[in-house]
Amino acid sequence: AAQDSVLKGILLLAIYSLGLAVPFLLTSLGIERFLKFYSRFRSHMHALEVVSGVLLIALGGLLVFGRFTLISNYLSFLNRFAL
Repeated sequence: AAQDSVLKGILLLAIYSLGLAVPFLLTSLGIERFLKFYSRFRSHMHALEVVSGVLLIALGGLLVFGRFTLISNYLSFLNRFAL
């Protein structure tokens, strides 16, 4: 019984390790392609960072003042696309 438990533990650890490694391996295969894609948009990154920062500050303000539900009110028209 103890040997069966050890073998099961080894199998589970191997599957866990594989699940952890696969995303990193896939990322390493696609990193060059991503960097080429990213280089085309590098000139727009500052503007994107500023817009993202303003959006985060606005969302934080809505949360602080208890008005976060305004977003769901404005976006309620999207319910027709719900599955």
